[in-house]
Amino acid sequence: MTNGQLTLVGTGLDIEKHLTLGAKHAIESSEVVLYAINNARAEAYVKRLNSAARMIEYDRSQQFRRSVYEAMVETILAPVREGKKVCAVFYGHPNIFVYATNQAQRTARKEGHAVESLPGISAQDCLFADLGFDPATFGVRSHECTDFLLRPRNSDPHTGLILWQIGVIGTLGFHAAESRARGLSMLKDVLLDQYPEDHKVYFYVAATRPDNKPDIQRIAVGALERARITEVTTLYVPPIKAAPIDPAVKEALDITFHGEQKRLSKSTR
Repeated sequence: MTNGQLTLVGTGLDIEKHLTLGAKHAIESSEVVLYAINNARAEAYVKRLNSAARMIEYDRSQQFRRSVYEAMVETILAPVREGKKVCAVFYGHPNIFVYATNQAQRTARKEGHAVESLPGISAQDCLFADLGFDPATFGVRSHECTDFLLRPRNSDPHTGLILWQIGVIGTLGFHAAESRARGLSMLKDVLLDQYPEDHKVYFYVAATRPDNKPDIQRIAVGALERARITEVTTLYVPPIKAAPIDPAVKEALDITFHGEQKRLSKSTR
């Protein structure tokens, strides 16, 4: 078997603004370019960079997303196993919420092929920028929404919470109208155990075109079902206030806040 080369790249959310120079070069210089991206503009852009680029076909009628993703893995690896220089292009970040790329990366490395993954600007990066918060201030937890419900954690309302894939909550497939309503009701109950009913959360969709603005809805926890939700909507739950300081640790570190703790507490509301 001749060793091939696999490069995984992300287009970012808006390919014309977010595609890195490294990713662009990988697309232009590869023998085989396969892509799974979600809009015609991005598709046309990739084809301008490499006219041989072709879509990774998949069947959205499949009952389970995992079956679709496994087929994608084989499509990506087939030309790599032939010894070719392959570039797989995915929407957003190539390693965030993309089973196919992560599995292809692991398998290709086990088989002895050269693998490189070039980061893309993800929905999380856009969320930080558009909502204007620094995850280092209070910390942030990040979970896939269905998994968040299935596997209860010890929640900390003093830390920001990002919940992904709200639009397919409660399902392992692609279409989720009934499961979404049921899942949102369950999610609201879980959040109300930790947050006041009037605590404001953000439903967020990043802009994907230079002439678009992000879709940001600020809604109380007690009214989650009123939000407009698509398959790409993300939920951000701000902390209720800054976590209390451990006075023994503060003294041991010899830290003086000069009113900083009071200011941070007010900034979350």
